[in-house]
Amino acid sequence: MASTSSVPTVDGEAGAKHELVYGAVLDLLTRLPAGAALPSERELSTAHGVSRPTVRRALMLLEREGRIRNEHGRRRVTMASKIDLPLLLTSLSDDMRARGITPGTKLIDVSRLNPRRDEAAHRALGTDRELLRVERLRLADGEPVALEVLYVTADRFDDISASLDLGQSFYTLLHTTYGVELGSAEETIEAVAADAREAALLGIPARTPVLLLSRRTVDSAGSPIEYVRSLYRADRFRLVSHLVPAASAPPVAHPLRTATPEDAGELARVFIAAWRAAYPDVLDPDVLEMWEPAATEAWMRDLVDVPGEATVAAIADDGSISGFTRYGADPDEPGSGQIYSVYVDPRHKRRRIGQTLVRHAVETLGDQGFRDVSLWVFEANGAARGLYASLGFVPDGTGRVEAEFRAPEIRMVRRGDVASTRSETVASARTA
Repeated sequence: MASTSSVPTVDGEAGAKHELVYGAVLDLLTRLPAGAALPSERELSTAHGVSRPTVRRALMLLEREGRIRNEHGRRRVTMASKIDLPLLLTSLSDDMRARGITPGTKLIDVSRLNPRRDEAAHRALGTDRELLRVERLRLADGEPVALEVLYVTADRFDDISASLDLGQSFYTLLHTTYGVELGSAEETIEAVAADAREAALLGIPARTPVLLLSRRTVDSAGSPIEYVRSLYRADRFRLVSHLVPAASAPPVAHPLRTATPEDAGELARVFIAAWRAAYPDVLDPDVLEMWEPAATEAWMRDLVDVPGEATVAAIADDGSISGFTRYGADPDEPGSGQIYSVYVDPRHKRRRIGQTLVRHAVETLGDQGFRDVSLWVFEANGAARGLYASLGFVPDGTGRVEAEFRAPEIRMVRRGDVASTRSETVASARTA
């Protein structure tokens, strides 16, 4: 037990008393090692000249934040500092090492799954092939802090569990052993309660709130490579993200030019990669895999030469195509224009390339005398619908289901002045 000489004191009278006690104890925590005992409620009460209920209220706030915990009755001890978990496509092991924490891994289970055993994982990876399920307990300085379940295709990563059992980073293995370059990922975060088994593995009471992170990652070609569900102890992690206003996003550095038949191979590559990256939750797995590179290249070569239609590409610094759009007259509405499609290479996401392509299409159609511009978008693609709506496109009540895609689409129309698109923001999305 700490002596009264180590009890922090409060200077000043401003603010609620319990908040002042809270601040003083919080300052003390920065100077104590994990597991150190705090002064008793009586010692804190005497030192600050406040009632014990006031001290108890301050300590309850600290417990709720996971900074201290009760041990052996009413004895409170300090907790290990929380690990910052950046919302980036990085390795947990690398993140911990960067913070002076020794990472560790304990392999819990490795099994093979057919589609009937975990439909969600198969759908996320866009395949009906056998999957490898790898369950690992992640450690920080020997303490369990996260429970991870990783899904990968069994035929592609058949022997990866042995390396993961040795504590190697999955993303490092992808690069060094399998030659896979990460492209992008989509991640959802929610609060759930740990069940009895999960809690026992993590060393926490059953039904304790934990953070559930679900991530689907694709490679640089847009092909899914992992689906992972991780439970993080909320008392040991906090999520960190750097946010900027949308208007502050960096400008596009990729110039636009009209595509030619010689670009057909690059257009096909971008098309297939963007298709597979954008629609795992929209289209059936067989539809996602329907595009064969050679046939798609031939199709693109024909599309570039269609009279009255334009194909405009964004060009990356290395000369490759980073995205493209196709537009022309609306086949169903004489006198109106239509954006047929917009695709962006997943490697170049978040550079406002899609925004630039859409604005270019709308503005060019306006210059050609088309006052109204339409597009088709998958109904389940809520993000794309919202982004088009921000540009002035609204649903006109028309829908369709094309036999080859087997997914509902809705028609959106922008009517009137297109000049305002020069100051509006949209993000890349595919339209059919």
